[in-house]
Amino acid sequence: LGADVPRPDVDAVSARRIQAYVAAPEGHEAAAEGNTTEAIQRLLEAAEWLAAVSPAASARLVGEAASVVDGPNGPRVVMELDRAAERLRGLAFEELRGELLMTRGGLLMEGASDRPAMLQEAVQSFQKATQALPRRTHPIPYAVCHLNVAVAYLAMPMGTQAARLRAAIAVQSLREALEVLDPDRHPDLW
Repeated sequence: LGADVPRPDVDAVSARRIQAYVAAPEGHEAAAEGNTTEAIQRLLEAAEWLAAVSPAASARLVGEAASVVDGPNGPRVVMELDRAAERLRGLAFEELRGELLMTRGGLLMEGASDRPAMLQEAVQSFQKATQALPRRTHPIPYAVCHLNVAVAYLAMPMGTQAARLRAAIAVQSLREALEVLDPDRHPDLW
């Protein structure tokens, strides 16, 4: 390394890893005990400590926090999923990035019952996920994203000019999903 290249502070990196390795199991234990708030807190702490050291490991922990999310913690986890997906942009972890975006879209759809604007944000997450999880390499997640886009658009308020366009996009997304899915092989998605 040249003299002008900054060297990582090995002690700081080690300390972050140790903090994460302590917090992550505590988060898993809290989840197993049904304490979702504590589980999410500890998993997100571990993710933050690993973010600069290992974006992929950090993103996995954010995904694990999302798997135990409850209502009050939803917005925080959605924000963390967005941050984790953004940290993975341009790295060799497009599949993981796509999974995070799918999870983010799902959480947004769950919370959209009283806030329809969240549906549009969910659509954007699913559309980004289809770019990270293309049909040729990830056909089922790709199809699921398209199904969710259709459901989100059809759940939006109707009666406007924009509603007709959304309905057309929903139909196109359903067609895209049906090109991949088969009622015999994917009855749960059909």
